[in-house]
Amino acid sequence: MNADLGWHPYIRVDQFPVCRACSGIEGRRTRVTAIPHISVVDDDESLRHALAALVRSMGFQTTAFASAEDFLAAPELQSTNCLVTDIQMPGMSGIDLRRKLTERGIELPVIMITARTESGLQEKALASGAMFVLRKPFEADVLANCIEQALA
Repeated sequence: MNADLGWHPYIRVDQFPVCRACSGIEGRRTRVTAIPHISVVDDDESLRHALAALVRSMGFQTTAFASAEDFLAAPELQSTNCLVTDIQMPGMSGIDLRRKLTERGIELPVIMITARTESGLQEKALASGAMFVLRKPFEADVLANCIEQALA
């Protein structure tokens, strides 16, 4: 189904996941008062666009960035409720980005994604403050569940 939808090979989509926290925002009272803003940081342009489209399809606002440096310099940093970032990128890595956010006193949930399999990488990412680490390829539903838990 990925090829039919134009999704990236790293993201498996059997159906579009829906965020339970966001469903019914219009016309019903919910505990969510605003649509959460998810920022996506990935140097791979096709994956960055696919992730942003997927997150948008879940009912979230989203902004995508090509680098950690771009994200740190963007005004959207202040409105971000959750960050989805690749670990391995040119320049600043996702792990370094998490540390930089902490240095600036910015605490927000971070979900890291990676295609790398070296020993200790997941532990290093979690130790930096990442809430979740997903190995590529991953199911769209898994990312949706991680975002929901991060926003809870």
